[in-house]
Amino acid sequence: MNTDAPASTPNPGTLPPPPSLKLTVKQLAAYQPGLTLGGVRWALFHAENNGLAKTGAVSRMGRRILIDPVKFCAWIDSNPTMSPPRPKVGRKVSKTHPPEKRRPSPMAA
Repeated sequence: MNTDAPASTPNPGTLPPPPSLKLTVKQLAAYQPGLTLGGVRWALFHAENNGLAKTGAVSRMGRRILIDPVKFCAWIDSNPTMSPPRPKVGRKVSKTHPPEKRRPSPMAA
């Protein structure tokens, strides 16, 4: 009994899509496990500023947005950082009212 799967039965999650395949935003986020729906939408919203519009990865048919996953992933690979890093924001310590001299919060009880 042969338990090996035939070579002609590929696993859908491991092969790249055909070059002419276009996916919606939700389909792209589901197809690529590393992408989130919000991340793809953010990239589309800022497409003019981040260079995505120049790649030809995005097509629009009315309200529907179709994305070429091969070109989109190539754009991600060419842009290691899509936005500048955010500065670390810490809690400011008051010099006039150090923590030991503050009154306790009524909610802390």
